[in-house]
Amino acid sequence: LAPADLDRIRVETFGRALTLNNATRPWSLEAAQYSYPFCLAVASHDGANGLLPLTDDNLRRAELAEFATRVELTVDPGLDALFPAQTAARLVIRTKSGTHVRIVESPKGDPANPLSPEDLRAKFGRLTAAVWSPAERDQAFAAILAIPDNAELRVRDLLRG
Repeated sequence: LAPADLDRIRVETFGRALTLNNATRPWSLEAAQYSYPFCLAVASHDGANGLLPLTDDNLRRAELAEFATRVELTVDPGLDALFPAQTAARLVIRTKSGTHVRIVESPKGDPANPLSPEDLRAKFGRLTAAVWSPAERDQAFAAILAIPDNAELRVRDLLRG
């Protein structure tokens, strides 16, 4: 579905999620990261990889702020009762051609739905691509993976160039 096809998105979830700022026009990258409407806008326009990482350019995009106004957040009592064991949400997407519903019981990255090693490596690569070469990313990732196996490894060893 293209962003223009989406008339309205309702997120039914646990109450604690609605205590985040959820701004449609976030004022900072931190505020954007904690806004369901804004993150849904970025994902709808740029795909999930558009969230990794969010940039200052995202904050200035009028089409994202407009899309975010089409997102409604509500508490679902059944999903709220599952919190904190689960951080579930139901998406109800209304389009011109109909309504689509999807429930996510355990979001990707939650303990019940962990990232695979390949997903973790890919995410690490995307998040560090602006500051490290591929060889540096590989070296840092290998050092991080070695931490549980090597109690002597120190943080300064990770930062050594």
